[in-house]
Amino acid sequence: MALRDSTSAAKLVDESGEDWRSIDLGATVLLLGGGDAGLRIADGVLCQGGIERLTIADRSASRAAADIDLLNNAHRALVSFAQIDACDTAALEMLLRRSRPELIVQAASLISPWSI
Repeated sequence: MALRDSTSAAKLVDESGEDWRSIDLGATVLLLGGGDAGLRIADGVLCQGGIERLTIADRSASRAAADIDLLNNAHRALVSFAQIDACDTAALEMLLRRSRPELIVQAASLISPWSI
């Protein structure tokens, strides 16, 4: 996805130029990476509306509970957490089959941007 500026406002579009918000209302979103960038993206996606379920998948469960509670209290969608290493292809495949997302957002990284 890329941020594209229009005359009225900036909007997110995919590579084909289609507005990502054209996904069906009640959509399921899988967000890989629960760090700072992932949580900012989650909040932004949820603020747009039309999302019924959002699953945040991350290796670290230690900070997840408070973040998930905050998002659940701030938005109408059901936000859940899945502890998974995105490098584990078998576990990732199982998560994809279980959650069947209409939108997948990749925000996971092996190196924190703060360590560079």
